[in-house]
Amino acid sequence: MALSNTIKSVRDIMRKDAGVDGDAQRISQMVWMIFLKVFDAMEEEREAEDESYKSPLPEKIRWRNWAVNPEGMTGEELLDFVNNNLFKTLKSLKLDEKSDQRGYIIKQVFEDAYNYMKNGILVRQVVNKINELDFTTAEDRHQFNDIYETILKELQNAGSAGEFYTPRPVTQFIVDMVNPKLGDIVLDPACGTGGFLISTLNHLKKNIKTTEDQKLLEKTLRGIEKKPLPHLLCMTNLILHDIEVPSVKRDNSLSRPLIDYTDKDKVNIVVTNPPFGGAEEDGIENNFPAEFRTRETADLFLLLIMKILRDGGKCGIVLPEVLFSGEGIKFRIKEKLFDEFNLHTIIRLPSGVFSPYTDLKTNLLFFEKNSKGTKEVWYFEHPLPSGYKTYGKTKPIRHEEFNLEKEWWNNRSDEKYKQYCWKVSKEDIIKRKYNLDINNPHKSSIKEEDMASLLEIKKTLQDKILKAKLNLKKELGEILKGTPLTENFDLFDSAYSFEKLKSFILQIAINGKLFSQNSKNESAKELLNKIEKEKEKLNSGDKSKKEKAIAPISIEEVPYNLPNGWEWCRLGGISKYIQRGKSPEYTEHSEIPVISQKCIQWSGFDIKKARFITKNSFEKYEKNRFLENRDLLWNSTGLGTVGRLCIYEESLNPFKIAVADSHVTIVRLFKELVVPEFALLWLSSKFIQENLKVSGSTKQKELALTTIKDQIFPLPPLVEQKEVVKKVGILMGYCNELEKLIRENQENSEGLMGAVLKESFENGKL
Repeated sequence: MALSNTIKSVRDIMRKDAGVDGDAQRISQMVWMIFLKVFDAMEEEREAEDESYKSPLPEKIRWRNWAVNPEGMTGEELLDFVNNNLFKTLKSLKLDEKSDQRGYIIKQVFEDAYNYMKNGILVRQVVNKINELDFTTAEDRHQFNDIYETILKELQNAGSAGEFYTPRPVTQFIVDMVNPKLGDIVLDPACGTGGFLISTLNHLKKNIKTTEDQKLLEKTLRGIEKKPLPHLLCMTNLILHDIEVPSVKRDNSLSRPLIDYTDKDKVNIVVTNPPFGGAEEDGIENNFPAEFRTRETADLFLLLIMKILRDGGKCGIVLPEVLFSGEGIKFRIKEKLFDEFNLHTIIRLPSGVFSPYTDLKTNLLFFEKNSKGTKEVWYFEHPLPSGYKTYGKTKPIRHEEFNLEKEWWNNRSDEKYKQYCWKVSKEDIIKRKYNLDINNPHKSSIKEEDMASLLEIKKTLQDKILKAKLNLKKELGEILKGTPLTENFDLFDSAYSFEKLKSFILQIAINGKLFSQNSKNESAKELLNKIEKEKEKLNSGDKSKKEKAIAPISIEEVPYNLPNGWEWCRLGGISKYIQRGKSPEYTEHSEIPVISQKCIQWSGFDIKKARFITKNSFEKYEKNRFLENRDLLWNSTGLGTVGRLCIYEESLNPFKIAVADSHVTIVRLFKELVVPEFALLWLSSKFIQENLKVSGSTKQKELALTTIKDQIFPLPPLVEQKEVVKKVGILMGYCNELEKLIRENQENSEGLMGAVLKESFENGKL
């Protein structure tokens, strides 16, 4: 059976399992199984070569002893073994990097691996399919490339997981041009699934003559990846390429202060495609000098690379076009780059190379650590193959298409390459305020069919924008009239802040102006009576549970009049439990996560940033401290984090149980009577967030428990709470769609049309 067919069969089996949700979980499940089989195959080879070889794994959990027999454990027995034996043992291995490197690798990759499957019979079927793959010889192991590419294609369809993939022709071209030598320390500080590391192996394999050469390569080939799934893929692929002990850390390269790096940390070569377009977690920017502090990830990686390159060191990096311009911090970063490094080459790639994750144009930058700095920059515009209008999923970039650049690399003045390349002096770039977005001056006139296509795209986008605006207008109806947004609504463009519109929508939502009221709805007063009765039931028979009376709301506290049927109340009055978490005793080996501030983001709940509590510490917790599904989690300390909220989603926690640390307050509403999403709208509104009563020093802000309990709350009838949440969801969807369309329209307009105007100006036609 073809390897790709085996993987397809595995995927199809997993789709039948109720515990596996989506492509990302299927891939994660498949890869940890493949990793164990690969590791077992490597051990077989070592045992054949060395009779004294001892596995770092206990016998009972080695792949050969539980997985190989197709008639072996299955059903509940197999599921119990995987969950309560295999994973617990792997996660609690008492190994360190120095004493047992192979074992430490396993411990590292399984720290964030989970078994998502719930059907033991289906687990057996998947294991049997994986056993059809043979990794016991080098030739068979190298066929893993087929599996690897299949998995990466699946990653493309797994949403944000696709960010880990860089097209192999791009990684190989960058490595070939940087041209590392055996013995050079080569690092990818954001290595993802290991594309640049594998390309480096391909580049150097002709130089591997002896066992010592192989050991030197293993020692000098390094990667760092902060996310568990691509890290696991990377480790698996490197082992299958004969790297017995991959030097790939599971870490965030940006989490270490730049000042802590010394000469021993420096490297000869950096090849990488750092993540861009996102922002790092709170506090990461403080690891960098004040004049360079930003939360744009790609900018921070560029600064890190400049810090760790040795004199004469070389870098090949992928950067998006949007980072080429920009003032402030971006200006200072590029100024430093030009002063301390020789940025000798920029390869400009057309759009679609990184499709389907982004259509942004990207550039390949090549620079060297050089005290003389940059004198001039050579640009080369990568041409699309004949008949292509763009790259895409069905028309990806290919290895052979970089042959043109490779021929030009050492013959830059050859006339036959003139239409593709041009040179710009440092002086000219300084005059442009270090804007590196410089178009090809030799580019031939734009074809009529290209312009027609551009105009058609523009028309389509404008039609969609008009439709999105009409949808918003229809939903908002008369509400906009008489507001500051009335005049601006028809003029939305990329310069207008959509945050103002979103903030306005939230405000009118919590003011009760998003829908027509129904007098038949149960009033909030009746709702509060029900809540009081529920509280009495909770407290009955236990005087210790009797809560302090909720203070009445004064006229001075009421910010505005509510619609009929709504009532002002206090958060403590509609909650069955409000309490700060407590400081636990932490451990690296546990299945009970502790939710911290980092897990609570405006974008939602994120279990990946949780730490773990010891069993002894956990056993001292009262039951009400265990998080319940749809609890509100409110960050209660810290500069820049205090006030941030999210809803705890139990489905996003594979451990099914969790507690909060002392920096987080749990707000447990009467969920049958108060919709958590409505509460989140109110508590995250501008009115609340800008008026939070926090105490403490500048660096350590505190949101007191009494402040949270006393927080006023506009309570609608239950039916109207649900209507508000639904309506806000619809409106925010329209806002996001409109913002996306306007951004696409601007990029389209600034594309070929901008090139036409520039060309006309330079040719004296304007």
